[in-house]
Amino acid sequence: MTSPTPFQLLPRLSDEEYAALREDIRQHGIRVPIDVDEDGLILDGHHRSWIAAEFDLHVPRRVVAGLDEQGKRNHARAVNALRRHLSIDSRRDQVRQMREEGQTIQAISTTLGVPTSTVGRDIEQLSQVGKLTAPDSITGADGKAYPTSYAPREAAPMDAIDRDVAEAEAAIRPPVAHPITGEVLDDAVVTETHTVTVVTGLDGKEYKRPEATAPRRGSLIDDARNAGWQLRKAVERLERIQEDDRFTKNKVEILAALQPHLDFANEVISDL
Repeated sequence: MTSPTPFQLLPRLSDEEYAALREDIRQHGIRVPIDVDEDGLILDGHHRSWIAAEFDLHVPRRVVAGLDEQGKRNHARAVNALRRHLSIDSRRDQVRQMREEGQTIQAISTTLGVPTSTVGRDIEQLSQVGKLTAPDSITGADGKAYPTSYAPREAAPMDAIDRDVAEAEAAIRPPVAHPITGEVLDDAVVTETHTVTVVTGLDGKEYKRPEATAPRRGSLIDDARNAGWQLRKAVERLERIQEDDRFTKNKVEILAALQPHLDFANEVISDL
């Protein structure tokens, strides 16, 4: 095989994968065009190119123009990540490379097609074991470079979101009893009052108690945001299940258990 170009960023295929691809190309030729930049450098399709040269086959090419060097690297990563099922180690290696290039969590997530929570967790774990060198700057969505410590706020890893939810739930005080009637009142409900009722307490004294109207409904946007957090937490749990070494052996049973819930979620989301 020839030496990799600057855009051969993912590990080469294993011997078994390469042999299977070679046999397919020997029988059917090159069916997926190779992506090249304006100078003819291969962005995607190195293995196909090597095999085609071995058999002296025609190689269809597609020119991907208008990308800077970072854009070319991300294009190479994106199409390979889409075609291959990256192992955890391969994914983390790409996360490390892209972070050290100064890319945001969101940009890495979009390119590799994985949740931002996964990228955030990978960055945190790589940093903890000393396998990630923090870049001097992060390139924001506006294309400007910011010092890492002052970079625009990025999507928080799931752990941070979990902490926010826990703190919000802890801030809601438990229900309390009315000092006179013993009626349980929910402190978390905001009410409007219009009339006052005089109540005689057990001590014989009269107390004024405002009559509450129907409680105001909470913010629908906040409800949607909370539902989104819970959805992300569920997706992350599914991701951890997929990464478990027992997943492949139990995949059929796992999918059967999930299918009714996935169908229900798809039906609800399709109506949004």
